[in-house]
Amino acid sequence: MKKKRMTKYAYDSTTSRVVGLTDDSPQWGKQFEKADMVIEAVFENLDLKHAVIKQVEEHLPEHAVFASNTSAIPISRIAEASKRPENVIGMHYFSPVPQMPLLEIIPHKGTSDKAAAAAFEVGKKQGKTVIFVKDVPGFYVNRCLGPYLVETGALIEGETCAHRM
Repeated sequence: MKKKRMTKYAYDSTTSRVVGLTDDSPQWGKQFEKADMVIEAVFENLDLKHAVIKQVEEHLPEHAVFASNTSAIPISRIAEASKRPENVIGMHYFSPVPQMPLLEIIPHKGTSDKAAAAAFEVGKKQGKTVIFVKDVPGFYVNRCLGPYLVETGALIEGETCAHRM
């Protein structure tokens, strides 16, 4: 609202739908019972992600998609803890999320087309540039970034060496 990107009415309407919850809140499960999609963004720890997916799936409807915002853990490994692995997908956002337009969507081999389409639709509604990438280490951007950083370091080192001569 401060940046004039939304009216007071839109702000009030949006924030009125936000429900703050903790694990101890009695209405926690009731909120998830209405969800079509959950996007998890906990620390990059497979055991933690497995615990979250199990806890959330106790309350999610059968059709709901569970998306992980992982940047390093294979989606297929995250899906191993799911009762419905066909509904598990990766949605890798870049930081800072409001300014970064790219969203990598990472289906694993068992992800359904329906779950992939739902992730795509959510990304487009968020105004993101959505790309589908393979479930491989680094996905797309981080996989490409590594060689660039190595070459940049080599150029800087080379430049430093050239100045010493």
